[in-house]
Amino acid sequence: IADRDFVDFLNFVRVDGAVLRTLRNLDTALERELYQWRRAAVVAVAPQHVVEVRRTGTLRLEETADGPGAEPGSPAAAMDLEFEAASDVGGWRATRPYAALLDPLPLAAWMGSVCGLRARRFVDVEGDPALYRPETPELTIELVDVRGLREELRFHRGRDGRWLCASSSSTTLFELEEAEVLQLAMPAYGFVDMRLVRVLRDGIERVRLRSPAGELAIERDGIAWRVRLGDGAAQKADPDAVADLLGALEQARFLRIEPDASPPSAEGARRAIHVEAEGLVYGGVFGEPATGAPAGGAGTGDGGRTALSVRTGEDVVF
Repeated sequence: IADRDFVDFLNFVRVDGAVLRTLRNLDTALERELYQWRRAAVVAVAPQHVVEVRRTGTLRLEETADGPGAEPGSPAAAMDLEFEAASDVGGWRATRPYAALLDPLPLAAWMGSVCGLRARRFVDVEGDPALYRPETPELTIELVDVRGLREELRFHRGRDGRWLCASSSSTTLFELEEAEVLQLAMPAYGFVDMRLVRVLRDGIERVRLRSPAGELAIERDGIAWRVRLGDGAAQKADPDAVADLLGALEQARFLRIEPDASPPSAEGARRAIHVEAEGLVYGGVFGEPATGAPAGGAGTGDGGRTALSVRTGEDVVF
């Protein structure tokens, strides 16, 4: 490779005695330093291939607390990062620290942040690697892909305050931007799906509504619908009324999570909504409605009536 031709931004090269010109990409590539050739991606698995995730650790965002009422120099409150979830036919479902269906949007964004981690610098460990790979990291994330392969990420602050990450798929220590690490500390309850049901109306086979007046069942009958009250005979349903109901179910969202409230009992509950779709049952039971604030929560703000609820097979109270 000879000198550059600055007129056309090309390089002169000699190949088998002939002088030619080529793109400067080759010269640029040869000028790269060693670290620029190293794999900057921390995680070897793609986010769409992850089927299980486990997160543990306790993270202090700052060395000392700061804010109204905080004593100068007092330690910052620690955030418990425990979170476990797995993918199944009904979507992603958490198993710790709660049992609940998860919203696919924030989960996908978080998974993309994990699998998209890139090294800011590479730390080549000399001497005792335990200095850089502590037994109790501040944050640990374990991913399992569709093949059953596991990858564990261990995050901790070095002695100089830098965030370091050790991956089970690499012998290299990666230095990361602090902002990237903090993105992985999303509170566990931020993943909870706040929709009552998340199914497409074309897949709904039956809707059961329970109230003090009795139980109403609306069942698909080909392209039409039939309605039945209690054990009575099934009758043709008004298609417009059914369409309004399905639209309301698609839009129904819980106001908030009530982590300190006691869930309404499923046994003997007088109010419930259950949707059967593709062999699965969605929905849940509701407590008695009350004006203002439910136990442990704030009111609607407009004097409306609210009720505590828990979805089928879950323990999160809304």
